[in-house]
Amino acid sequence: MSFARGNITVPDIRKNLMGNRDHTIDVIKGICIIFVIITHMGFSDSQRMSLLFPFWIDTAVPVFMVISGYLYAGSLDRDDAGDLRHFYTRRYLLKNFLRFTVPFAVMYIVEISTVMANGQRSFSEIFLTSYGYKLFLTGGFGPGSYYYPVMMQYILIFPVIYYVVKHNILGGIRLCFAVNMLFEIFVWVSGLDPELYRLLIFRYVFIISVGVHHRFHHVDIRDMRIRISLMIGMIYILIAYYAGVSPFVRYWRTTSYLAALYGGVIAIVFMGTNMRFRPLESIGRASFDIFLVQAYYYAFWHEIISRRMNVWIVPFFDLVICISGGLLFYEFESRLTRKIKTVLKVV
Repeated sequence: MSFARGNITVPDIRKNLMGNRDHTIDVIKGICIIFVIITHMGFSDSQRMSLLFPFWIDTAVPVFMVISGYLYAGSLDRDDAGDLRHFYTRRYLLKNFLRFTVPFAVMYIVEISTVMANGQRSFSEIFLTSYGYKLFLTGGFGPGSYYYPVMMQYILIFPVIYYVVKHNILGGIRLCFAVNMLFEIFVWVSGLDPELYRLLIFRYVFIISVGVHHRFHHVDIRDMRIRISLMIGMIYILIAYYAGVSPFVRYWRTTSYLAALYGGVIAIVFMGTNMRFRPLESIGRASFDIFLVQAYYYAFWHEIISRRMNVWIVPFFDLVICISGGLLFYEFESRLTRKIKTVLKVV
């Protein structure tokens, strides 16, 4: 893999993908999940602004989406038969649904058990009414709970994004940008409920397409178009976050499709390096499990623990609990998921 004089060569990246595991991507995922834990620590808006969170911490989810688009594109490319219908197979759907649903379902059971143990809800209130099922479908408890339902939609919509980008239908990536823009304009005009907005995959269509595009096309960071995209994204973030002006983007401004012009380039730059750091690689491989643990921790335990500890120790404790808990959960969950996939013959 090369990262010389600003060149990022896709053939080098493909070689890594089709050979051994791409350790660089694991490192990036490890860094990003740490950013996710940090962003949920309860920093005030003024603290987030002064620490420039929009330019590093807030890039975590866009970078995850770029990486997901890149990796899923590589997976589909190996089975590409040139027909969009080919991708909607039992194996593709079930394998990917299980990848996210098994760990989420296990953690959801832990969350519901905690709710009942605390006396907040009874068993009948949860399972004999629509409360428990709606809660499951909307991602459970804790910050970032939208991620599970978004990824379920991702599995369904991704083959379409892959197909239009790979075959350059109406410009591929430009079409995805237009779709994302039209969705945000619709949200702006209609005043869509923010709770519904956060659950919809359409706000990430463009940034996902960036990952797919990177899978198939040479990207040179010296390209003026790439530099212009980076500058537009940076300027937009400055205006949206520090001036409070965000045309046609009502919610989650610093992770919107316009801010993704910045986050997407950042992701591609780091994907073109050759980074190795085993602790971060382990964290990156377990990133989804760590995400689930941090959501549970922040929903039920963070406030209780933070009241009993020194304010300067709490952030360190948050990181240790979420990461170590997530790594342990990954060891258990990954074995369980493999067994279920084996039984269902979707390995």
